[in-house]
Amino acid sequence: MPGTSWSSLGQPLRGTRARRGVESRSARWTKSDHHTFCEDQLSSDFTFEVNDSERVRVVALYGQLDLANAERVRESLVGVAGDAVVVDLSGLRFLDSSGIAAILAARREIVDAGHGFELRGATGIVRRVLEVTGLTFLLSD
Repeated sequence: MPGTSWSSLGQPLRGTRARRGVESRSARWTKSDHHTFCEDQLSSDFTFEVNDSERVRVVALYGQLDLANAERVRESLVGVAGDAVVVDLSGLRFLDSSGIAAILAARREIVDAGHGFELRGATGIVRRVLEVTGLTFLLSD
């Protein structure tokens, strides 16, 4: 929803119920127009960005999605869910089993709530991890 903003650390999205807000003590959120950026304090090699587009939230992941930030990513994906969530993996350089588990758990929660979920843009080692684990069927590209 255009105009939705993130406020300071641990604050939920405006216009949503608190249970759907992003609860994070380890991240700093900034907002610019329809883009939201997260700078991870646990792993300096991971960030993500949320782009609001009508009822779709495009979440672009950058760096390494691993144990250090997997649970926060799961919570954040569920927390930003609009009618659909599109997860862009094109900026991801590394994905481990905890990252996969976080994505799958978020997908299950989002779909169970009646929202759409898509994974896009996996390349290199991230695509290979999805191939080896038999999860390429989740990719929409």
